[in-house]
Amino acid sequence: MAKIIAVGQPVNDAERQAIAYLRDHLPLNYTVIHNVELPGKENMEIDLVVLAPHCVYVVDVKGVRGSVDIYGTKWYPQGRQPYTSPLLKGRQNAKILKALLTDDNPTHPE
Repeated sequence: MAKIIAVGQPVNDAERQAIAYLRDHLPLNYTVIHNVELPGKENMEIDLVVLAPHCVYVVDVKGVRGSVDIYGTKWYPQGRQPYTSPLLKGRQNAKILKALLTDDNPTHPE
């Protein structure tokens, strides 16, 4: 069972379900931090940060079920309105998080 650290509160059932699933299915040496706000010009929130022994995962929970067709930068989920790909936001959040971690530990970039 993974360790869970709550920074903020999950905003919907999809996030709560994802947290519970990861808690119950990841190994003991994993940590899940949820609902983290990043400092900056705009308040950016990361739904889940998964700390693994070999890397850090940044997760944006969408709660989409069924198939999703992807054309360019648009995602078309079955039975829902299309929306812009969450990958751009995910990349930006990952870069901000990396900068925060490496800036605070310049002598230990690993």
